[in-house]
Amino acid sequence: MRYEFARMTVAEPYRYRPFGAYRFLLALLVAVSHLHLLSGAGAFLSPIGLGNMAVMSFFILSGYVIAEAIALFYSDRPGAFLVNRLLRIFPPFLVALILAIVVHAAIARYGTLEFFDDVPNPDVMFSATNIIGNTLSLALPVGLGRLGFDMTYPFVRYAWAVAIELLFYYGMALVALIALRYMRPANRAAFRWSAAALLGTAAFLIYALSSNGYPLQWAPYFVLGVSLYHHATTVGAQRTWALVAILASLVFINWHAYEYIGRNPRAEAEWALLILDVLIAVLYFLSRVSLARRWIRMDQFLGDLTYPLYLNHYLVGIVFLSLVPSNARSPALFVGSLVAATLFAYVAMQLSEPFTRRLRASIRGRALS
Repeated sequence: MRYEFARMTVAEPYRYRPFGAYRFLLALLVAVSHLHLLSGAGAFLSPIGLGNMAVMSFFILSGYVIAEAIALFYSDRPGAFLVNRLLRIFPPFLVALILAIVVHAAIARYGTLEFFDDVPNPDVMFSATNIIGNTLSLALPVGLGRLGFDMTYPFVRYAWAVAIELLFYYGMALVALIALRYMRPANRAAFRWSAAALLGTAAFLIYALSSNGYPLQWAPYFVLGVSLYHHATTVGAQRTWALVAILASLVFINWHAYEYIGRNPRAEAEWALLILDVLIAVLYFLSRVSLARRWIRMDQFLGDLTYPLYLNHYLVGIVFLSLVPSNARSPALFVGSLVAATLFAYVAMQLSEPFTRRLRASIRGRALS
């Protein structure tokens, strides 16, 4: 049975959007927020939640990019969409996990491991249970404890955000599958974005009213990204409804971000919100500009470097903390750690990206350039 739905007229075909450097900037902000302790000046950036605002912006960007990908490449291939996303997520994560285990083990054997914060029971980090838990943490973001694989120490410390992204991918693939199965071709795009917006709003309201369902709190960020894409690429009533969804998402996001960063007693939530809103404005601007062809390759390179930098910068920080005496911390050491994290990310990228890039382009049906 095929159902009618409000028709959506697409006003814009695919074009390359210069999000690569923006992604890299967000990953760099996350790295700065964690590695600045090496400067010797204390946790002076913690009150503004720089890393949190960057991760929130990542979620918004993900909503935009995934909405575009499904609309242009995977509208009738939700399975291919999901396979491509998993190929993008899991190989770099597994590389980062292996590198992290090896480096942690080497430091523990020949020196003393130092951490950014308290680590309970560090002596069990190399246990089979913890390593299996780390390996399964993305595929099974909840319920690992019930299977007997508690992750007592996350070697890839900030992969939690990647697990949230995966939940969004699964949801969007399911919505695309329902649209493919039950909607007429002309109505599928409208159904996809409307279902994403309504389900995302409902998920956030459940979280806000019950204070339960940890992943649900991130729904408005993805909804904003999806709505920004559809507002930019549609006309008529659907464009108006997309604007309504954008405004509602912005209200939810600013409320949530203020409450989230405010959990830090020393928080300067107003500055955090300003940073977040500026990052959203930059994303909106970049979604509407074109990049000269000679700059596209560089933008793509920075975009490819983003995920390895996000995954591996914590390990680089552990190395610096463990090998450099605390009295040697300085602004120069902080800058050096950022450079080292970027170089390490490039090495990690070479261990996965060349083996998956062509396969992902083949699944997609074209290169993104």
